[in-house]
Parts: sequence; structure tokens; C-alpha cells
Amino acid sequence: NYVIQKFFEILIYQKNSALITEFFIKIQSDLFKISVNTYGTRVFQKALEKMDNGNYVIIQTPTLDEIIKNLIEKHIFALCFDKNGNHVFQKIIRMFPQEKNEFIYSQLNQYAIEISKLKQGVSILQTSLKYANENQKNALLHKIIKEIDTLINDEYGNYVIQFIVELKENSFNDIIYEYIAKNVLTLCQKKFSSNVIDKCIIQDDSHSFTLVKYLIDNKLIREMITDQYGNYVVQKALNVTSGYPFMQIIHQIQPALETLKRSNIGRKIYD
Repeated sequence: NYVIQKFFEILIYQKNSALITEFFIKIQSDLFKISVNTYGTRVFQKALEKMDNGNYVIIQTPTLDEIIKNLIEKHIFALCFDKNGNHVFQKIIRMFPQEKNEFIYSQLNQYAIEISKLKQGVSILQTSLKYANENQKNALLHKIIKEIDTLINDEYGNYVIQFIVELKENSFNDIIYEYIAKNVLTLCQKKFSSNVIDKCIIQDDSHSFTLVKYLIDNKLIREMITDQYGNYVVQKALNVTSGYPFMQIIHQIQPALETLKRSNIGRKIYD
């Protein structure tokens, strides 16, 4: 595989479109197997890296475009699922010219929710959103946000929602925070969704302030301080507030101080 990597480096250095295309024609029927193979993936990933930075535009041919397009259209989810294949897919996203990459985002939209539930899903979506145009980005975010109810409590999907929160796209964060406000107590008391609440609270923006105020005004702090997950949300709220909002939280905690002092869950809040 090291020999083939070096061979490919030379072809790209020479801008040898004809031989590069011929190379891919010979391996196209096995390209998915190569993508997920321990050694084969090294060759393909190295080739994709070398074709990045504008080189692909110089050496690309319609045949080469079609071979890569076929790989994505036939195997996108299997690539994303695989520990090697997902890196191949991300490198294709980086390399492929934006004016021709609609087929990638069409497939991403189709499998966005399934990809969001993969261990490497947030990394794939970060790369996808970085290289998307505005329409592609909005379509992908809409597809994901529509399934917030499922993803926010998913082992890996919750990280995708956290990532979207960090993007600070107001139209999407409006939807996320509205959903959270309607279900905040239940979400704070679940393992994965409580992580999303934590992320929302520390954002230092109007959405974060509104969420903390909602917790205070609806006197939800007292119900959260002894919960195995909710107590972490209260800790975050204490860390980010000051002045009057901070004292309002303290006021709700105060009647339970002695209980917290003796509780494994509440001790950190007491401290």
C-alpha cells in the first residue's frame, strides 16, 4: 500500500489525469472494499488528500467524477458507519468541488438522522456543514432539527444537537430552545438530554439567559437538585449566573441545604 501511495503522489504531482482516471477505472468495482480495508483506506485517503487543495479541479475527468459519485450514492451510510470509511467520506466532501457536490448533500439529507446516531456522526456533520453552501446547510439543519425529540435523548445524537446550539444560528436555536422550554424538567432528568441542557446554559447569549430564567421562574431548581442528572444542570446554572438571578437560585436551594450536605448527588451543589 505504501508503494501505491507513492505511485499516486507522483501521478498527482504530474497532473496526469489520464493515468489517474485509468487507475480509478481499474479499482472502481472494489472502491468501497478498499475504503473500509485497513490498508486500502490508506491509499484512498492519501489520494484524496493529495487531490485536495485545488488539485482535483485540475486532474478531474467526467469518468472520475462518476466513479466517486457512484461510491457515495451506493454506499454513503456504510461508509459513515465504518471506522475507516467515514474518514474517506469526509475527505471526499473536502475535496469535491462545491459547484458539483449536490449529489453528496442529497444523500446526506436522506441519511442525516441515521448518521446523527453514529459514534462518528457529529464529526461527519461538522465537516458536511463546513463545506456546504447556504441552501445545503439549511436543508441539512432542518432535517436534523425536525427529529430533535429523538436525537436529544440519543447516545450520540445529543452531541449533534449540542453542535448545532454552538453554531448560534438563531432560527434553529429558536426551535431548540422552544422545544427545551416545553420539556425542560424531563430533559434535565435524562442522561443524554441533560448534556444538551448543560451546553445551552453555558452559551452566554439571550437564549441561555431565557432558559435559566425559565428554570428560576417556574421554581424547577428544587426539583432538579437531588436528581442524578438534573443536579449537573443546577451546577451549570450556578456557574453562569450572578447577582439577582444567582440569589434566586440560592433561595430555591436553601431549604434543602442540610439534605444536600448529606447526599452524594447534592454534595457538589452544597459545596
